[in-house]
Amino acid sequence: LIVGYLEPLKGKIDINDEKFLPIWVVVEIVSLGTLSKIFNNLKQEYRKMICNNEYYHFYHVFFQNYISIATALRNRIAHRERIYGKYFAKAPLLNKSDKNILSENNLQINGSQSTLFMYILCIKHLLLNKSRNLYFANRFEKILKKYPVVTLENLGFPSNWKAYFD
Repeated sequence: LIVGYLEPLKGKIDINDEKFLPIWVVVEIVSLGTLSKIFNNLKQEYRKMICNNEYYHFYHVFFQNYISIATALRNRIAHRERIYGKYFAKAPLLNKSDKNILSENNLQINGSQSTLFMYILCIKHLLLNKSRNLYFANRFEKILKKYPVVTLENLGFPSNWKAYFD
């Protein structure tokens, strides 16, 4: 089964000479949900090492939550579930900065009523390339212009949402 997934990688690695697959190959072939489960099943010391390195500086519990948030949102979208005007069941862990953003904009901080904006704030932390934040903001703005019937309020976004993606 795995060999079929590795077919496009032929020539880049020698499957027969490797006892274990390189981590970049594993990440390439597993789903986001599986990757999330792998991370959740690691010993705490390994989760901490992943979260505190030259790229990330997260408390591992936040990172774990952000990955599961990304998985939950991905699954909703992939299965064509409606996200407009809906709340999400999984509560995101919000850091102090994110809580301040919600508080400043009089947005409810209630785990049982997690909005798309709250989820996107969490996913934003996973992006190492800050230009991705701008890319998201520009694309999202185009969608809002194309569909003027879509209101920010029904997505849980404040009116000044774009300021948080610079």
